[in-house]
Amino acid sequence: MNSHYLSLSFIITLFFFSTILPPSHCNVYEPFVKCSRPFECGSIKNISYPFWGGDRSAYCGRKSFKLECHNDEYPVYRFKELEFRVLNITRSSMTIARLDLWDTPCSRNLLNTTVNYTEFNYALNFHNLTLYYGCPPSVNRSFQNWFSCSSETGNANNGFLVDNETFLSTKSQVLENCNTTIKVPISRTALISESEFVDQALQNALNQGFDVQYRALPIICGGCVESGGKCGSNSTYPFVCHCHDGEQPYLCLRNGMHALSLFTFLY
Repeated sequence: MNSHYLSLSFIITLFFFSTILPPSHCNVYEPFVKCSRPFECGSIKNISYPFWGGDRSAYCGRKSFKLECHNDEYPVYRFKELEFRVLNITRSSMTIARLDLWDTPCSRNLLNTTVNYTEFNYALNFHNLTLYYGCPPSVNRSFQNWFSCSSETGNANNGFLVDNETFLSTKSQVLENCNTTIKVPISRTALISESEFVDQALQNALNQGFDVQYRALPIICGGCVESGGKCGSNSTYPFVCHCHDGEQPYLCLRNGMHALSLFTFLY
């Protein structure tokens, strides 16, 4: 029989089996399997790219989006010296709150709040709250917006909060005698008025957290998912598409496309 027809018969058979028969699970690309698992912790469920952590390896997300699970209760996001409790995650943003200020404004980590500005932007609904610590007793008598923190020596460490920059400009001379100042983002819906019970209102505002939006996530992730892949990264590129049979830059190639490529190569 003509060798040309034998080759053609072989290619047609290969094409049939590669497109009709289901793929073997014995040879599935490992990153595809691992990145199929969502990150889940507490009430936060079904989290995928760009996040990784837990059962999701680093190549399942972007480097700066690592999450940790605290006692199976809630996710924690770390940036430099600060830890943030993750309250909610959507496709475009997440809501976080400083863990050291959770349930108490009396932190030992008196640092300004910063986030990774390479990966995140503050959402439009954020507002900076200014907290003063180690204020003299005269502050208590002058204003309503004060709170108290007990020091290690048992003495009261007076604090004061400002969520109105106009107020700050008129009272700065009194507050300049406080020892430390930090800024903490809160949601605008949690603004505190002087008529409120300050301790409770302050804690509610801190526990509500604030929103950060992801910057410049690849829109091609949707195409990768539609082609049957899992979005991820590698040591060289911040985005790759992990497919059933290997890694691709953007999309998973369908079996028919592989067979067609082989046909073109042989002829």
